[in-house]
Amino acid sequence: MTNKTAINLKYRIINTLALSFILFIIWIIYTADTGGTIVFVKMVKFLPYPDKFGHFFLFGLLTLVLNVWFKFKKYQIKKHTIYTGTVLVSIFVVLEELSQGFLSTRSMDIVDLIADGFGISVFTVLSYFISNYKPFHDFIDTKDTKKLNSLPQTNNP
Repeated sequence: MTNKTAINLKYRIINTLALSFILFIIWIIYTADTGGTIVFVKMVKFLPYPDKFGHFFLFGLLTLVLNVWFKFKKYQIKKHTIYTGTVLVSIFVVLEELSQGFLSTRSMDIVDLIADGFGISVFTVLSYFISNYKPFHDFIDTKDTKKLNSLPQTNNP
């Protein structure tokens, strides 16, 4: 396997995982919005507050997935640095929770929003540690795009 093929494969895997998880979240929201039953809720019924547990992990993991997908890209807002994925998920979560006020099958819940916020926060901190973990940082190396563009083009099928 050539270096260029390995880099392409790495990005295909990351893109596939990220898009799959995003579609999974959209499916869960759609199912809940239309009054359907979500199979995964039954799997966590034994936990206290399974709905809050779900909010914490689903939106926390989405934060981590997007931070990896965006290669830990950050924005500087005044004196604070924040990951792109964290900002996008935070905006999405607030809009999604507010939209529930307009649906008869859902209800807005501030505690859901708090659980989302805790998940986003915990997984943002995890993103920070992962982005500074040398083996993972090498795998997600943002310089790969430059390497990919500088490699000679081959016509291998």
